[in-house]
Amino acid sequence: MLLDVDLLLKLHCHRFNRTQNRAKWTARYEKGLVEILTEYNLSHYRGQNGWTTEGWNQVVKELNNLYPEARFTKDQVQDKEAQLKKHYKNIKSIVNRSGISWNDVACVINTTPEKWEDIIAEDSKLKMYEGKKFPLV
Repeated sequence: MLLDVDLLLKLHCHRFNRTQNRAKWTARYEKGLVEILTEYNLSHYRGQNGWTTEGWNQVVKELNNLYPEARFTKDQVQDKEAQLKKHYKNIKSIVNRSGISWNDVACVINTTPEKWEDIIAEDSKLKMYEGKKFPLV
């Protein structure tokens, strides 16, 4: 059986590129990103539908200046921003319910086990927030 060397190289490069595209986000990097996004939020880098291309480029540049070892790409930063925004919206939707509050000191959702059962029964994806700390909220 003859192996297609070109095909094997393409598959290897594709796998390599996929793993290279994953960022290793730490709490420190996330905090830095949130601080930069907050700093640029009221500037000309925001358009009607979100960040402008220039805004994203500036955010990535600032983040990489702050953490040069990370070498974040624009796609990685955009993905992380979307992920953080999703977590924030989910936590806010949980905390806005009756009998539920946010603990600013512990950075967790305060409620009873019975309330968590109700929340999870409505949407099983929200289980991930039970007892988990979210210091950026």
